[in-house]
Amino acid sequence: MTNRTFIALGVLMLVASATIAVVAVDGAGAGAGASTTSNDTADYSLEELRQGGVKPAGAPDSARQFSWGFVSVRHSEPNPMVPGWKYLESGSTVKTDELTVYSGRFGDVDDMDAELVVVYYDTERVTVQDGNTTRRETVVANQTTERKEIDLQSGYATTNVSLQSHYDDSKEVTMWLENGDGDPLEGARWTFTHRSIPTTQSIGFSTWGGLSMFLFWNVIGPGILGTLAGFKQGHSMLKQAGRGPGLGLGGWGFIAIVGIIGVAWTAWYDLAVVLTTLPIISGLTIAAVAFVAYLEVGGGETKRALFRRDELGDAQSPTGEDAKHVTYTETDRLEFVETDDGDLMPVKPGILPFIARWRGTAPTLSVDELQTRLENQGDASDVEFVADPLEDEAVHYTAPSLGFDLALSSELDDDELESLEDRPEWAKSAARINWGRIASLVALPTVAFYATRAYFGLFSAASLAALATFLVLAIRVDTGSVNFEPAPYHQLNARAAVAEGRTTYDDAKTIEALEEIAWREQSTTALEARALASRRDKTVTERMNEGDLGLEDDTSTDVDEQSDRAREDERERQRRRQSPDPDDEDLVVADD
Repeated sequence: MTNRTFIALGVLMLVASATIAVVAVDGAGAGAGASTTSNDTADYSLEELRQGGVKPAGAPDSARQFSWGFVSVRHSEPNPMVPGWKYLESGSTVKTDELTVYSGRFGDVDDMDAELVVVYYDTERVTVQDGNTTRRETVVANQTTERKEIDLQSGYATTNVSLQSHYDDSKEVTMWLENGDGDPLEGARWTFTHRSIPTTQSIGFSTWGGLSMFLFWNVIGPGILGTLAGFKQGHSMLKQAGRGPGLGLGGWGFIAIVGIIGVAWTAWYDLAVVLTTLPIISGLTIAAVAFVAYLEVGGGETKRALFRRDELGDAQSPTGEDAKHVTYTETDRLEFVETDDGDLMPVKPGILPFIARWRGTAPTLSVDELQTRLENQGDASDVEFVADPLEDEAVHYTAPSLGFDLALSSELDDDELESLEDRPEWAKSAARINWGRIASLVALPTVAFYATRAYFGLFSAASLAALATFLVLAIRVDTGSVNFEPAPYHQLNARAAVAEGRTTYDDAKTIEALEEIAWREQSTTALEARALASRRDKTVTERMNEGDLGLEDDTSTDVDEQSDRAREDERERQRRRQSPDPDDEDLVVADD
């Protein structure tokens, strides 16, 4: 993955983080319903408030039936990933600030003016004095009552009812319908819990300057400082682990997309609460992206190593003597980085192997054990190591891994065992229990749970904090191992000797071919030279005889033709020569 890709991804996350931060605190607010609201100072007992309504069989949970028709209550989902509405269910939690009352009046009826009484309250445990005895009981606290006018029109009608916003804590809510005379409609009651989603909360500033300061303190500033701290921590981790997880853009992109969609789909409300309660998380998201990018591009260069081992079998030499031959070759490939000492650290891609190398001690191959190292070119492996043929495998590698080690018991030394000789078995067993370990495994996650829940008010966030604390305490690291037995050095010498012998053999074949051509050429040249000399001698003899016989004029033409033919033969001989050599004795003789 290139640095340019990570920079682009970082900028994208910066914009996304800033957007999340603004959206998380800038809500539209609850829309005003069609109902008219008034306050009521009446107090109701817990017994009255916990009374629910009656729904017809087979009808939705919030439906109430009357002689003139029906009334039901619905609410929308705050999660944009799950649009739509749903019927109000008894005991459920409504996270929006608006309900919808859906009614139907049929027959010869007129419109009906009604009031929806909405009571918000908390509960608390108090001590009650009853004569000479005291008891603890649950009572109503912080009770607030609203009355909302609703027009139940003939036919079908829909009325929006606004609720008070509750961002810090959940409120218990009970509501019921009353007719125009103030009499409750029988069975028309609903109970639920209400807590407003933070995205409906008004922002704490109304100017661009306020927005700029908010972004600086919660997004830009934490992002820059977190990035610098992440680079420093990443450098330390890479020095220990050799290289990062090695997932690349595709792997991290898949994790990010699945994670974002999964959280948004299942825990949108919880995400909104966390971001608005601690908006600095938006800036730390930028630092997290930069940290991951540094882990991917800041590690050492990864190379591929091929470990080869020849399996030997029995054979016979051409002379009939016992010998060995290679029956098959076993190969293993590992990815590795070179340490500062020149040793090789095998690295396995993945988040968990990376954490294991960082938390533990990654095994390495000493440079002293690598005398059979061969550099490869044009192959899938950068280097090759030849293993001892007598070993069972080319290389034995067990990657570092993570596991659980609760360590609930401990080993006793000799002095402790001696002091327990006269004690009963249960005492000996109790002495072996690691009480401190048990206390830490229970106490620290519990503290994390209640502290997180007190801060965010979310059971899900508290559970994740407790689980993370437990995992940090319980996870152990298996460091793994790597063993390689190199082949005897003379095995490489033998391979070199075989290669050299093959080269010498090829060279010898080439020399023999050249010698054969040279001898053939020399033989051809000598024969042609002797033939030419013979023709010249014959020509001279014929001319002398013709002179004695007085035939010069008649034969001059024939002699000229013979001379021309001799010169043509000489040119043909020169053409047929493939490699003329001025020092060749045969050629000198021929020229003479």
